[in-house]
Amino acid sequence: MYPTVLFIAKMFLKLFYRLEVKGQEHFVEGAALICANHISYLDPPIVACSSPEKIHFLARDSLFRNKFFGWFIRKLNSHPVKPSNADVSAFKTVLRCLKRGEKVLIFPEGGRSLNGDMCPLKEGAAMLSLQSKAPIIPCYVDGAYDVWGKGKKRPKFSGKLRAAFGPAIYPASFTHLDKKEAKEQLTKELQNAMIALRENFKN
Repeated sequence: MYPTVLFIAKMFLKLFYRLEVKGQEHFVEGAALICANHISYLDPPIVACSSPEKIHFLARDSLFRNKFFGWFIRKLNSHPVKPSNADVSAFKTVLRCLKRGEKVLIFPEGGRSLNGDMCPLKEGAAMLSLQSKAPIIPCYVDGAYDVWGKGKKRPKFSGKLRAAFGPAIYPASFTHLDKKEAKEQLTKELQNAMIALRENFKN
């Protein structure tokens, strides 16, 4: 089901929003965290359609209460996370996926942007990378806020969407530091990589 739904979604995004993708060559073999900015409900399907491999997602457990819809999104590699202990639940779920050699999409800002600008990153992605030893693939999504930003009831059926992936960031480069500094430096490098991807869209 995943490739079928992905094909339909990709055709939809290309037809209505002229989806443009850069940097697929930066995908590495095996487990990895795909860390993207979060500006719209469209971000997960945009990243999925832009990725050359299957990826996994986190979703609120309430979305799984309807048996059919829950079954459907599970087939699309979605994993439930309980809001009551979202950080712990998400952390364990991501680590399980990484241990199986899968790629997982996370949004290191911790929530959707209110105005389309990228917010300062939290250290969760760095913690996951350092603990699992999985690299991080930075990603930047452009245009999705204009199509369906926070506060808009429905998306526009026109616009331009773009996604870019950057070179992988390996946690081994930070293991000589103490844990606190390693998290800070890895988070800083990820944020700089995402900013660089954003700036490339402006050129």
